[in-house]
This record gives sequence, C-alpha cells and structure tokens, in this order.
Amino acid sequence: MNDLARNREKAAAILATDTGRKKMAHLAEECAEVIKCIAKIQRFGPYSKHPESGLTNEVLFLAECRDVQLALDRYMAYIRETTPEQRRKDLAP
Repeated sequence: MNDLARNREKAAAILATDTGRKKMAHLAEECAEVIKCIAKIQRFGPYSKHPESGLTNEVLFLAECRDVQLALDRYMAYIRETTPEQRRKDLAP
C-alpha cells in the first residue's frame, strides 16, 4: 500500500467520528492540496515527477481531487444528518 492510500485510510477512520468543524477543516486542507498541485503543474508541467514518489503532477492532482470529493461528500452528509442548530453549535468560533 502506498503513502497516498495509507493517508486516505487514516483520514477516513478519523473523519467517521469528527465534528462538523473538523470535517470542514479537513475539506479546507484537501482544497489547499489541490491548489498546491495546480501550482506545481503550472510551474513544472503535468508530467513532471515527484522526486520521492515518482508519481506525475497530474496523477497527484487527480488523487487530491478525489480526496476533495471524499471530504466534500462527508461534509455534505454531516449537513444532511444534522439540524441547523447543531451545526451552529459545532461550527461556532
């Protein structure tokens, strides 16, 4: 199992019990990873390879997009399963 798969498994296990605040933070972090991948593609091109993993920037970008979709799905499920009052409490500063 590669590092990307291990990280996804860990995130899925943690997010299963997380609050809305943590789910939102995870979504924001995954979006930041997509932005980072886009910047690398713009700077080095889609077929440039990561020095450690050997994966191309395009493959890493697609993997991060998948992670964003998973985080978004989890957050949307949280919205469907909670009331506005619960979310106000969960997401209050």
